[in-house]
Amino acid sequence: MTPIADVDVLKSALANNNWWAGLCTIVVFVGLLVEYTILLWLKKHDLSTAEITFTIIAGIAIAGGVYGEYHFGSRASAGALTLEDISEGRVAALNKEAAQARKEAAELLALIQPRDLSEDQQRKIGESVRAFSGRRVPLLITWYRFDIEGGRLSQEIKSGLEFGKVKVVVAPGDLERYVEMPEAHLSSSAGFPPTAMSGVRIFSGRNSRPFADSLKNSLESQGKFMVSIDPLAPIVGRQSVDDVLYIFVGMKPIPVIK
Repeated sequence: MTPIADVDVLKSALANNNWWAGLCTIVVFVGLLVEYTILLWLKKHDLSTAEITFTIIAGIAIAGGVYGEYHFGSRASAGALTLEDISEGRVAALNKEAAQARKEAAELLALIQPRDLSEDQQRKIGESVRAFSGRRVPLLITWYRFDIEGGRLSQEIKSGLEFGKVKVVVAPGDLERYVEMPEAHLSSSAGFPPTAMSGVRIFSGRNSRPFADSLKNSLESQGKFMVSIDPLAPIVGRQSVDDVLYIFVGMKPIPVIK
């Protein structure tokens, strides 16, 4: 495809050449008129009336043809340039529509595409938390039982953490067992939460906050996920939650209409 800059140069050259072609045609037209005028003036006594008449008619025909070539050629060139401008305008409009269609398709794909972590992203997440390897208190990952997409992402997060030598306990759908979480009791009789959580929620005890911050930053940078950190509140009569870290993978966030 010819670059836009080259197209502009070619259009300028075309217009310039058309101008010079028109000027040359005018020069030829004027030259013919002068030539025939001189010829008839010099030979008016040698030619009969019929010869002079036919010579004048032939000269007018030639001059008319040259003028017609100039006139209609100029109109054709102007029309061609106009058509080219219209064509470029339509191509630009179509390119804009195509770009908008691609943008909308990408937005739709992003909406329906499941959240995902590639193997490289999982490794980078593991490397980001390697300083917290060998934790005494196991880290828990859980998600809604009905959310297949969330379960898949949980396994990928688990894989990344295990690559970083962090012990992980997986408990699908058992969030209600961990009453330390502010949103622990979420199950309804139908098996669906009345108000489902979305995004990745990290519930952290006081001593686990550095680990939670590191994991949050890694998940946001690698997966572009919506991640939040919530504190775990201590409960009287229960084991301390200062060193505990729970990860709850909620449903994929849905765009809110504004």
